[in-house]
Amino acid sequence: MTQNKAKYRKIKINYETNLLIIHQNEIKFFLKKIKKLRFCGTFTKNIRLINKLNIHIGSIPIKRNLFIIFTLLLTAVMSNAQTAKTESYELDNIKVVNKNGLALNDFISLLKSDPNIVLVDARTPEEIKETGTIKNSVNIDYRAKGYSKKLLSLDKNKKYMFYCKTGGRSGKTVQYMLDNGFKNINYLKDAGYAELSVALK
Repeated sequence: MTQNKAKYRKIKINYETNLLIIHQNEIKFFLKKIKKLRFCGTFTKNIRLINKLNIHIGSIPIKRNLFIIFTLLLTAVMSNAQTAKTESYELDNIKVVNKNGLALNDFISLLKSDPNIVLVDARTPEEIKETGTIKNSVNIDYRAKGYSKKLLSLDKNKKYMFYCKTGGRSGKTVQYMLDNGFKNINYLKDAGYAELSVALK
């Protein structure tokens, strides 16, 4: 096959929001490209695997090229399948219109002012396992089945303060609770666990 024909034989790989086009005669460019990008989960493991192969461009056997491409394709397919299964959650359509979101300093001041406030971490157990959580906070997973029922089962006479990773999930949570009769609830706005954990030290 001539070089020109090979140039237009393309393999497209979709992962997250990126589209890579790999040419059979441009493996070197491809490897440089993926090393500059940030990945997570199983894709990262595959990148590490590629690095461990200690490949020398220019002498890569065809079978190894195909193995690399196949590995990335398989990862993309699995990632897309997982995303499709979990992309929608109970409160995702809630529109946040309340003013109960607090900036970091105000959130901390209110939290420290009352020892009876229940601090709630709305992140997933997987996120908590990776980063840790705030001392004495309780976890109610926003992405778990039956999330809304768990919220409605809480004592409406208590005060609650929610946080998540960036404020999105906790904001929707507080809006839902306000719509269902809760009064004393707030959430950390435009920030999350990372900022809160540092500020509380």
